[in-house]
Amino acid sequence: MKKLLLLASTAVTAALMVSCSQGTDTTTPPGPTTDGYTFTTVSDAVYYGEKYAEGSGFYTFTLSDADGNKMRIDCFGTVASNSNNPRFTTGTYEAGTLDDRTVRTFVTADSATAEEGTIFWKGSEAYPVSGGTMKVSSQGGSYKLDIEFTSGETTITSTFYSTLKFERTPQGPPRIEDPTPRPATGIIGDY
Repeated sequence: MKKLLLLASTAVTAALMVSCSQGTDTTTPPGPTTDGYTFTTVSDAVYYGEKYAEGSGFYTFTLSDADGNKMRIDCFGTVASNSNNPRFTTGTYEAGTLDDRTVRTFVTADSATAEEGTIFWKGSEAYPVSGGTMKVSSQGGSYKLDIEFTSGETTITSTFYSTLKFERTPQGPPRIEDPTPRPATGIIGDY
């Protein structure tokens, strides 16, 4: 009887070891490769002005390459001095959030389906960007972007060199409501 019990427990242990062997986890998609991507096209480039905070301009744009890979970048730069022809802020951009609203930060995404935030698509698979840097320089009318973003444990490197013209869709910063509003009769009475 003991031998039969020992034999049964050995069989169960062996079956569990086989089912837990190293293999492909189908619940988590593999990360994008760290190969350098060269983006050549820009689309959906919009400057929203001080949409989130006074003193920080909000920019969004999508870069794509010939293989169908793309990256949407949402970031904060300086407020455009000429809102009819906004110019992207040069310098090194660090990871931030919509709550940070700091000039020269790109907005990280908390999910691959986030409406705002920086996301990389390798084909049809989306990867939220969680960190890294983006170096922006300008020569003449063109911009050079050297990007090294992270998505989880994966580093995504890419470059872009071309013009970057933003559509102007300015929105004012959110205003803080007056915590003690005065009734209209009080305002007229003060007049």
